[in-house]
Amino acid sequence: MDMVIEEIIEHENYMGPEPFQNLEYGLRKMQGAYLKAKTDNVPEGRLEMMRTWMEQARAMLQPSG
Repeated sequence: MDMVIEEIIEHENYMGPEPFQNLEYGLRKMQGAYLKAKTDNVPEGRLEMMRTWMEQARAMLQPSG
């Protein structure tokens, strides 16, 4: 997760969530990084990537059916 967050914030390179990741942990890490990034004035495009990651991870965690 640290690498995914760094890629988004430092390099503007989006790496989406994978189903085999610990998505619950990833959401907690990404949320904390997102809130810190907002206070650090990270550009909006990178914040949007972080929000997209969280939305996709939440969708993966929803039971299908």
